[in-house]
Amino acid sequence: MEEGGRRSLVVLDASRRQLTGWFVRHRAELRLGVRVMVGGLLAFGVAHGLGLAQGYWAVFTAIIVMQASLGGSLSAALDYFVGTLGGAIYGVIVALIIPIDHLDTLALALAVSLGPLAFLAALRPSFRVAPITAAIILIIPGTQQTGVWDPAIGRIIEIAIGSVSGVLVSLFVLPERAHRIAAETAGTILGLMANLMPVLTAWGGGPRKLKRIAATQDGIRRGLIRLDAVVREAERERANHFTRAPSSEPLIRTLRRIRFDLVMVGRAVGPGWPKPIRARLAPPLDRVADAVRRFLIAAAASLRLSRPAPRADKVGAAIADYSAAMSALRRAGLTRELSDAETARIFTLGFALDQLRRNLEDLGGRLDEFARSG
Repeated sequence: MEEGGRRSLVVLDASRRQLTGWFVRHRAELRLGVRVMVGGLLAFGVAHGLGLAQGYWAVFTAIIVMQASLGGSLSAALDYFVGTLGGAIYGVIVALIIPIDHLDTLALALAVSLGPLAFLAALRPSFRVAPITAAIILIIPGTQQTGVWDPAIGRIIEIAIGSVSGVLVSLFVLPERAHRIAAETAGTILGLMANLMPVLTAWGGGPRKLKRIAATQDGIRRGLIRLDAVVREAERERANHFTRAPSSEPLIRTLRRIRFDLVMVGRAVGPGWPKPIRARLAPPLDRVADAVRRFLIAAAASLRLSRPAPRADKVGAAIADYSAAMSALRRAGLTRELSDAETARIFTLGFALDQLRRNLEDLGGRLDEFARSG
């Protein structure tokens, strides 16, 4: 009986840990869900409190503009409102010029509205809702024989209510700053880079190694695209004085340089190296890879926890040992018989490692900036 009770407690404890872990992993999504719920309800209440006939557009807008961060919500709200205002004004002008009380003239008014507005939306994504707004403003009066001003003004008011509701909720209900999301995203990228470094410096491996490298590099590329979008949101927060955090742009520039350094290392290391040279350089190169991997893992933890950057001394020492091994090779005359291509690869690797060391040191400065703002 006691044994069964202990097993039940173990199962319950394991379930509790799994549930807690799930909530931790998905806390950003859960916070966004709560904000969307509150924002939609707030817009609904305000619209009905003002007696708006079509208050559902306010709710739709609040849901649409709600993003993962405050900066994203600000950007989405501004774009949505500007697009709505532009589409409404243009739609009203067209309706005043072209009668919309007949089906054929209504079709002509739609064509005159949608073509130019769609072209404008292609040039300026902030106007992507302008064609929809113009179409609504033209179709409702045209099919219901009502004035064109009421739906135009009503839609602008409802969009304004939804936009303001979304921004206010993003600001006060479980607020999430883009600066913090940028740190988490950058930490994920650093983790991928840490996993990639030992794979790049390992000789051999064949197609399986190449497939693993390609998959990891693709993950890093997607992460940088995501980080670029988050950095733009963070800069909007800074421009509107919603945060005192430092700019995240230097961080993404440093990460891009590190990614390029890793590409250079991967291209330099390969099966074309002579075996005697590989035998001499493999041990110090392995130590470089391990030091870089450990530094990147520690750097990712520093970003997520807003802690000062780890020291890059071990990375510098490992690369210095590799350079010393290279110098010993030249003194021993082992590089004299190499082809131009082989010589180029050897010196390319040395250059790439030195650049990587410099960029990792620069990364440390970026991490310290994040730690001071955390």
